[in-house]
Amino acid sequence: MTDTIRQQCKAKWITYGDECTKYFFAKVKQRKTASYIFELQDEHCMMNQGFLVVVNITLNYYKGLLGEEQSYRRQIDPEVTSMATL
Repeated sequence: MTDTIRQQCKAKWITYGDECTKYFFAKVKQRKTASYIFELQDEHCMMNQGFLVVVNITLNYYKGLLGEEQSYRRQIDPEVTSMATL
């Protein structure tokens, strides 16, 4: 049953997908909203909702993994790079 529905959806997409139709824009919107994270569990096992809250939880998680200290790189010596062209 589900294979038949999938085939029908693919056939519709092939037929109408490249045209600027309501169907095309509805599928784009559907795919975009399917990739959103609407709620996220924080370090205290609490479920949180909202775009900015999810962003802050994600940032804090990766800051905890990677640290917040920035490393600064020295500039490349132009004499060294000019030697590579010899």
